[in-house]
Amino acid sequence: MLKGSSKFAIIVRGMAGHSKWQNIRHIKAAKDGEKARIATKVTTRIRSAIKVGGNSDPKYNSLLARAVTVAKQNDVPNTTIQAAIKQAAASAENSTEQTYEIKGPGGTFFVIRALTDKLTLTKNNIQSAIKKGGSLLGPQGTARHAFNEKGIIEVSCGDHPDLDLVSATDLAIEVDAEEVKEFHDEDGKVIQFICDPSMLHQVKKNLESNNYQIKHASIQFLPHRFANISEEQQKLLDKMFDRLNQIDEIEDVFDNIQP
Repeated sequence: MLKGSSKFAIIVRGMAGHSKWQNIRHIKAAKDGEKARIATKVTTRIRSAIKVGGNSDPKYNSLLARAVTVAKQNDVPNTTIQAAIKQAAASAENSTEQTYEIKGPGGTFFVIRALTDKLTLTKNNIQSAIKKGGSLLGPQGTARHAFNEKGIIEVSCGDHPDLDLVSATDLAIEVDAEEVKEFHDEDGKVIQFICDPSMLHQVKKNLESNNYQIKHASIQFLPHRFANISEEQQKLLDKMFDRLNQIDEIEDVFDNIQP
């Protein structure tokens, strides 16, 4: 899969199809300008957490609480965090979530999700970013056929040391999830509970009712049709992702590149 940006690794490779924007804690800023962009990316995640969680109080919105924790881990000032929460709460009704489908080189497909109140500007910025990467923005259906759309709820095993794949499988039946998977990130082992997108909030609520702390919850695009790319295509797409990193409204990018 594509490797992380050389500037700061907002784009992170883990599981196939795993969003490059989720592991924002991997970001390592080397310059003040990059730190400012990190703050902007974090505030975008806060906006998304408020929109999905439906509450601007971290005490009652576990996704927002997690976003605030990530912001603090990246040394984002508390004044910036509070301003982002206030602004997000005020603008939540004006921003809409947009999905863009892209066909890339070598049989690659990408699904980009953005939260924006500037629809035309965001679309134009994405088109400009992908053009030099040998990719084209297409109509609905251009890329979705290479993915399965699923609800994903993540629980860190560091928060729940007794949780393993076996016990998680039994728990999945109880909370109405379809499947469980395991992967590792910077915090250690993570269990994913996978469900139909329409069941995302219900499964999340069921896990929380069982006293499980949610690390992340969102609807994701998991690839089932993979593309093998050449080294030259890899370099081309690396540069494309660098340009996409500069678009603050982007929340998630999913691809079907073979791990």
